[in-house]
Parts: sequence; structure tokens; C-alpha cells
Amino acid sequence: MPETKQFNLPIVGMTCANCVSTVERNLTKVPGVHRAQVNLSTERAAVDFDPGQASLADMLARVRRILDEELTQKQREALVLLGLQDMPMEEAAKRMKTNRNALYKLLHDARLRLKRRMALEDITPQDLLTAFEQK
Repeated sequence: MPETKQFNLPIVGMTCANCVSTVERNLTKVPGVHRAQVNLSTERAAVDFDPGQASLADMLARVRRILDEELTQKQREALVLLGLQDMPMEEAAKRMKTNRNALYKLLHDARLRLKRRMALEDITPQDLLTAFEQK
């Protein structure tokens, strides 16, 4: 049986139990993911998966290039505050001098741009999970 690892990732923008169910269902559709448990109040997901063969350095370099090329400075700032610094949505909106709804829209647009570009670069969600688990 392959080794299973766990990755905890931020999930922003959820508002109800249906959101949690949708995120869990879609995470478990990713090849190699065995379990996904999402917590609405902490806006985080614990994902159990089999690590892949992706090189951490190569994956992070590709992701960094895509972020730099596809996202605006404001979108990158929002992702850093919410995803890396784990800042609450309200505090991030205040720091960015905007409101929560505008920040949701900014993140939604960023997600669509990244999803499209990652598909063009042939990077799968599993590749990203693997890269960040190795970090």
C-alpha cells in the first residue's frame, strides 16, 4: 500500500454546509486523494493523499512563474494574505482597503485565471498537492 501523507490547505469563500460538502466531494475526485475533511469555521481542508513524483523545485518554479504572469499585484497580495499568512477574510479586506465581497470577486477571478493557465501548462491539482507537501 502506498504511503499516505496529509496536506492542510486554506479554503476561502465558503458560506455554508453545502459549500463544505461540495469542496470535500471535489477534492476526493483528485487522483490519489483518499480523504478530504473540510472545516467551515477555520476555512481549511485536511487532505490525505499518495505523494506523486513531481520535483518540488520544478513545481514551485512553474507555479511561481504562472502566478507572476497571470495574476495582478492585488490578486497576488490577496493570495499571500489569505493562503500563506492565514489571515481572516475580514482583516485581509481591511488591509487591502476593500470589502469582503470585492475580495471574493478578486479571488474568484484569480482562481479562474490560474485554473485556465494551469490547464495550459499541464499542471494538475495532484501535482500542486505533492509540491506543497514536500515543502
